[in-house]
Amino acid sequence: MRTFGPALFALIFMACATSPARAEWVSYSSKAYGFTALFPKTPTADSDKHVTTVASKDYIFETHQFTGRGANGSLCIVAHSLETWPMVVDEQLASNRDSMASNIGATVTTSKSTTLARGASTVPALLFDAAGADYAFRTLEVIDGQSAYEVVAGVPIGNSDDSDLDRCIKGFSLTAK
Repeated sequence: MRTFGPALFALIFMACATSPARAEWVSYSSKAYGFTALFPKTPTADSDKHVTTVASKDYIFETHQFTGRGANGSLCIVAHSLETWPMVVDEQLASNRDSMASNIGATVTTSKSTTLARGASTVPALLFDAAGADYAFRTLEVIDGQSAYEVVAGVPIGNSDDSDLDRCIKGFSLTAK
């Protein structure tokens, strides 16, 4: 099962051009998708429709992606989709991790289960690092009911400050319902 398709990963690679300048990050909120996040610059928004097959049944869903790339090549992407198929949360989180890494040709180097606050409660999440040929990635996969979020932070290997990985991931929060 995969929530975020090749279009998201094409955005990652299109956004991977680097230059040396560094600027302050900007806060962005989406009431429609229930999150706030920090981006290296004001993000662009894009949506794609996808089909996934679960237990021999096709499910159509839409992914909404918000992408910001800094002048130094730092990248932060937040993607949201509503997954209407039956799922086992831990299996879905692991599947999302493996698909993300595979789609960008990266190798997962660390992975741990965690949670993320939404109001007074918490929701399950998976935080992992992955290494690609040109970029280091830190990704947070989150499932809140049928809503799935994927927060992808990337920095050019050798050309950027790794603290931007944490800046993107720690700058993401779910808003109270």
